[in-house]
Amino acid sequence: MTEPIIHIPKNIDLPVTVVNKSNRKVTRLSVVVPMYNVALFLKEALDSLLRQGINDELQVILIDDGSKDETPAIAREYVDQYPDIFELYLFENGGLGAARNRGTNLAVGEYVTYVDPDDIVVDDSYHNMLSIINRTGSDVIGGAVRRFNSTGKQWTSTVHNKAYHDAYEATTLGEHPELVWDTTAWNKIYNLEFIQSNSLYFPEKMLYEDMPMVVPMYSLAKKLMSLMKLSTCGVNVMKGLLQLLSRPHRKIILRIVLKG
Repeated sequence: MTEPIIHIPKNIDLPVTVVNKSNRKVTRLSVVVPMYNVALFLKEALDSLLRQGINDELQVILIDDGSKDETPAIAREYVDQYPDIFELYLFENGGLGAARNRGTNLAVGEYVTYVDPDDIVVDDSYHNMLSIINRTGSDVIGGAVRRFNSTGKQWTSTVHNKAYHDAYEATTLGEHPELVWDTTAWNKIYNLEFIQSNSLYFPEKMLYEDMPMVVPMYSLAKKLMSLMKLSTCGVNVMKGLLQLLSRPHRKIILRIVLKG
């Protein structure tokens, strides 16, 4: 039998600065937001997290990965304005995988998800997903993806289209092996105990860190949920591609929509 792939966080250092004023009594969902020089669009992402219909049970963990722009200052504004929701942790730079792992170790919710700072989560998406994953007792819930750009053009994500054809409740990879086409971490909500007990952390200091975490997850999950539609408005996460921002003359920022 093949041994499972296990990633142990390499960066277990303490944050340089902590801004946490929370008196939240119950935490249902922890949202990990890794940040590095994302001042241009961070507010749009954080504002969308406030429209999920679960503010009384929401922990948003802002992990600053050594930003050199106004990202930490913007994040502090949200901690000051919404102290029971947002928490800010400033670390030395460790990369995206390390930032996500640091956030996972700080999560206290029953469930955890990962949101990149160029994502926009459409209203009530997490409320709907949590209702379903709680009812079914699944380890993971995920949804299909569409891409679009700033001109309004939309198109289907090829790999996600191969993974999602219908809504499946409490299924497994054995029953629906096509789900393995979906190797992105940010269009899913996970049971936190499931993540921790199976050491489903992200590899650090490498690109494409989603796949080595997500693929073993499928084989370990006893129950999976895949969603095409949750309601008439659907579940949507719009995702930008950060690397395009390094091209100063590129005016169109590609985004991805998680459409449930």
